[in-house]
Amino acid sequence: MSVQAKTLLNHLVSEIRAKRESSAQEALLVALDALRYLEKELLILGPGQVELPLIDRLESHFRQPRSIQAEKLVNLTVLSDDDVLLVEEFGTRAMQQNRLARLIEETYAKEALLDGNRLCLLLPLTLVALRERLKPLWEMGVLLPGFCLLFR
Repeated sequence: MSVQAKTLLNHLVSEIRAKRESSAQEALLVALDALRYLEKELLILGPGQVELPLIDRLESHFRQPRSIQAEKLVNLTVLSDDDVLLVEEFGTRAMQQNRLARLIEETYAKEALLDGNRLCLLLPLTLVALRERLKPLWEMGVLLPGFCLLFR
């Protein structure tokens, strides 16, 4: 089974075709409507998203112990459909590196920061492994916002 077949949209298309006698195009249109409804009305968090208390970037001007850091709840996209394409084309390591960069940038865009321990919750990697994934990006000159908190 293809990795792409495991997306929510493809699952809906498959279920619609299994339960009703319809063409692939018709099933796709019904599945798209169902997905739009789910995302708009029922899913507070989209597929692959989590809600996590993160450091409030606007209140964090210097390093502080976690117990006194200002926090805020942030929705983050841990799993994306793009991850599937990356695994197929470039492999797991490239997908993990992309996911790491996406999480850091998404967090910063939502005016929050990730520290190393919270990042380890989201990715099945140690701090040492996370640094190794970031090194090639840094060597290419890519600067991810808030990345210095990984070195606490």
